[in-house]
Amino acid sequence: MKSSERPVIDLPYTSQEWALEVIALGGLALIIGMLSLAWFDLPALVPTHFGPSGRADAWGDKRSILILPVMSVILYLMLTVTNRYPHKFNYLWPITAQNAREQYRLARLLLAWLKAEVIILFTFLEWMTIRVALGQAAGLGSIFLPIVLGVIFGTVGIYFYFAYMKR
Repeated sequence: MKSSERPVIDLPYTSQEWALEVIALGGLALIIGMLSLAWFDLPALVPTHFGPSGRADAWGDKRSILILPVMSVILYLMLTVTNRYPHKFNYLWPITAQNAREQYRLARLLLAWLKAEVIILFTFLEWMTIRVALGQAAGLGSIFLPIVLGVIFGTVGIYFYFAYMKR
């Protein structure tokens, strides 16, 4: 069934989706607030990249620290708008009148989780970038990358499991 033929269903937000919205918005407020408070204390050069070991391996102009807050706001807006049209998403299994409500709910929940996780990730990266720039930390730590990958891929894996079960 083409996306234009799929049922369009009005799905109110669940309490879990509302909680994830609050987390995402809290992350946005935190990342912007942190940067605002630290801006005038930051040196001219700040970390712009962290290697697999978690140590800063590239440095650049202080203004580069604006990238994560800007990307967080853009990501939040894009995923919030996209999440309103689950009938337009790509699905691994056919969408029918019988499974549409549950498949749409699961897909929306996936995007809500990923939005919150990535904004919290960006907030943490901004905080650590500020700390490294100010000499308060040496880096992210070597366990950072495996944890991030585990959380993101774990979230997607859980979605695939439930979507498969509800096909």
